[in-house]
Parts: sequence; C-alpha cells; structure tokens
Amino acid sequence: MVAAITLTPDNGVVGATITIDGTGFTPLEDIVLTYGGAALTPVAPISTDVSGVFSGTFLVPASVQGIHSVVATDETLLTDDADFTVNSQIVITESNATVGSVINVTGTGFDGVSLMGFTLNAVLIVPVGGAVTTGADGGFVTTFTVPALVNGSKDLIGTDAGTNTDTDSVIIDALLVITEATGVYGDTINVIGSGYATASVMSFTLNSIAIVPVGGAISSDVDGGFTTTFLIPEVPNATRTMVGTDASANNDSDTIDIVAICIITEASAVYGDVITVVGHGYEASSAVTTTLNGVSITAVGGAFSTGATGGFSKTFTIPDVANGTRTFVAADAGVGTDSDTLVINALITLDDGSGSIGESVVISGHGFTASSLMAFTFGGSVIVVDEAPLSSEATGEFTATITVPTGFDDTVSIVATD
Repeated sequence: MVAAITLTPDNGVVGATITIDGTGFTPLEDIVLTYGGAALTPVAPISTDVSGVFSGTFLVPASVQGIHSVVATDETLLTDDADFTVNSQIVITESNATVGSVINVTGTGFDGVSLMGFTLNAVLIVPVGGAVTTGADGGFVTTFTVPALVNGSKDLIGTDAGTNTDTDSVIIDALLVITEATGVYGDTINVIGSGYATASVMSFTLNSIAIVPVGGAISSDVDGGFTTTFLIPEVPNATRTMVGTDASANNDSDTIDIVAICIITEASAVYGDVITVVGHGYEASSAVTTTLNGVSITAVGGAFSTGATGGFSKTFTIPDVANGTRTFVAADAGVGTDSDTLVINALITLDDGSGSIGESVVISGHGFTASSLMAFTFGGSVIVVDEAPLSSEATGEFTATITVPTGFDDTVSIVATD
C-alpha cells in the first residue's frame, strides 16, 4: 500500500486546528510532520496503528498567505505530502467600541513584509502611530482610534500590497459624556454624545426626569454626534444619572454628583434684620440644621425640612453676632451641606430719640467687634458713659447709658466706636 495523507480542512487561518489522516504507513511507528519544510509539532504525538493508519491534529503555524506543503514521515521513511492553503485573517479584539476608544487588531496570513491598508466603514483609517507593515510571517499587531461613526456594526477591512484581504466587524455603541464631575442647581453642564443614529432627535433624562438642553431640543449630526449644554434643575443631593436616547432607542448614560448649595439673598445685614436663605441640592424631605457664626440659628417659624426635590427657602432674623463677614451653614440629615457669607454691620439704637439736658439715654449696640473697648461721641464731642470703661460682649453687643450734656439744643449724632 502507498502511504497517503489528507488534511481536513485543506485551507484555513493561522492558529486553526487541522486534522491530518494517514494510511499505508509502517505499523506501530511514530509520525514526524513538517510544514513548509520546517518541523511541525502536532497537538499530541502521532503514531500509526497495527494497520499503518494514523489520525492527529496540528495548529496552523504563523505563515504567509498561500500554499504550504505538509509532509508526514514514519520511522521507516515512508512519506507523503499534501498542500495546505493559508487564508488571510484580521481579528478585532473588542466586539464593541465607542467613538474615541482604542481597538486592538491582529492580522495573520498576509504577504510577508507587506504594507497594509485599512478601511473602517469604507473610509480609510490609519493605525495609531502610522502605517503598518507585516512581518516576515505575514502577521501584524496594531491599534486604531475609533473615528466619529454612527451606531451599529462597522467593518474593518485589511488589505496587503498583494491584495490579500480580510474583514472583521466591531459594534459602535452610543456614548454620552458629561464634562463636569459635580454641579449645583443652576449650573451649566456640557454634554457630548457620539455613536448615535445619524440626524436623530435626542431626548434626555436626569434622575429619570425629562430635561431639555439650553436652547431647546437637538438632533445628532450626520456622524451620530452632538454637543449641548443643560442647566441643572432642582434635584436632590446624590450621584445622578443622565441618559441620552436617540429616536432609534440607542442610548448611553453618565453620572454627575449633585451637591448642595445655599444662598443668602442679602449681602449684608444688622441685628434684627430678616434675611432670606435659599437651598438646593439637599437630601429630599430632610430636616435641616442651620448655624450663623458657628451658633445655631432657627428659621422664622421654627424647624423645617427640604422639599421632595431637596430645596428650601426660609427667612431668619439676625441675632447678636459680632461685626464682620460671618458664615451661614445649612446641613441636611445626610452629607448635604453648604455655606454662604453675610457681612454683619454695627448698629446702635436709643431708647428715646429725644430728651432734655441732664436726662439719661440708653444706647443699645449690636454687631460691634467682640470684647472690644467702646468709645462714644455726642454731637462730635467725646462723652463718657455711666458704665465706663465699657467693652462689647463676645457677641458684639453692649448697653450703655449717657447723660445729655449742656450746650446742645438741636438734633445731634451719637456715635459708638469699637
């Protein structure tokens, strides 16, 4: 019987598993394989049976496109050969990608030392770092940055200088990116989208509530991309998710941390004034604690909680607080907290706005420097109060008594200075 081998299949790509069957060889002998003249190690050692028949497998080694001779030889030097054809192949490591991401591509079975050309979605694309040439074995490894493309499966085609070619595909997914990591109520945030359907009307939600871009509704461009801005609405404190969806239901999401903000509507105030404080981005329906200059302060009307969207608007009466820029802090029951500042100015009041020479007048002072020695003038002249030397309290308040001096018969100014 004449030795004979067959390959199943007789063509394939580098790395494929090929079955080799032989008949007519010497019984009970080991079989040695070569591929293109080089030793080829089978998946498992191959030996003939008592009838001189064998069957085994091997992996196609790295080799250029075209025909390669596979030879099987036994110990008695009975031999046969068969042709195996290597096909070109490119493989994209990633099954899905987004615009701007990097995909990894491996090629095998092309011509040796051959300049490669590539298209993605029928448009020329250049590897990261520039043009690529195959190795002597017809293989290459390279990367690409995904350009602006609409959503869906896109073909990457690689072709060598000998026109050997192969195709693999990657699915372009929608991508939505918020450029800001955090934001507060009323902030403008920038949102970039890519990989959506072409020229498609977009819809958006934030915290599952519909939200409209500044300037109104938008559509993606011909490449499936868009750039737009939003004003952050009244949303409770937490990490919130924005979802962008096109008319074909392609969607993606990104998150932004909504943080608390409190705003005092007045820039300055004096003792007894009523100020308005507005808060946004706190926990929903949460009790709020407030301090001014580190001391607890109660809202007009008493304790309060935020609304369902994490906001509040409350008024406060300024207590005795020392002169200067003072910090108001509002905190919810969780992590939501913010502060704003208010300038506390000095104020004096008289128990009586008129009087005769020799009468006593009580002066009440608020918002002066804490624990500061006080001085007074009456009609521009220094006057000594009954309590002299007198200093303000730790809260900047004081009470002093003066006796109306002689020599004045008209309206005069009383000045208190710390």
